[in-house]
Order: sequence, then C-alpha cells, then structure tokens
Amino acid sequence: MRYQDINAYIFDRWAEEGWQSSRPLNHQNYQNAALGNWQIRLTPGRYVPRDWFPPLQGLQVLGLASGGGQQMPVTTVWSRSGSIMRSGPSGRICPSLFPLKTSPLT
Repeated sequence: MRYQDINAYIFDRWAEEGWQSSRPLNHQNYQNAALGNWQIRLTPGRYVPRDWFPPLQGLQVLGLASGGGQQMPVTTVWSRSGSIMRSGPSGRICPSLFPLKTSPLT
C-alpha cells in the first residue's frame, strides 16, 4: 500500500470521527477573517505565526493539506483566488468552500 493511501485513509477516518481540524470553517470565523481577525492551525494546539504569511491580497493561494476546510476559506477572503489539491479516495474537498461564493459577509 502506498503511503499516500495510508495517510488518506487515516485522515478520512479522523474526519468521520469529527476531528477538530477536519471540521469546516463556520460563518462567524469567516466573517472574522474578512475583518482581519484570522488564525490558521499548524497543529491541533498551535497556530501559524501571522508573520509567516505574505500579504495575501491579490495572490493565488494553493492549499495542500489545508486543514479540512478551515484554511482555504480564511486565505481566500483576502487573496484573489484559491485552489485545493485533495488526493484521498473519499473525494472530500473542503465542504465549507462551496457556499463562499454566495455567502454574504454580513
């Protein structure tokens, strides 16, 4: 078995069990991100330091292992666009991204 398949199986199982990092971003956190108050998880107990990010306005952002639907909505609030790569067999692709196009910030 390939290591990618093993990783995908484990992360899919964690998501099915409700693992915190696999839950989609909620609307309130999306609104907070739009106001500039955002955080992106590095690990379950630690956030990425803000100074690791360049200014996101106008950038195209690629999400690789991007937090199960939490990170890309945050980055796409400020960037020009975002793309996600998902290699797992479940086809689970950040479900919170889909309503963003129609979701008002207010």
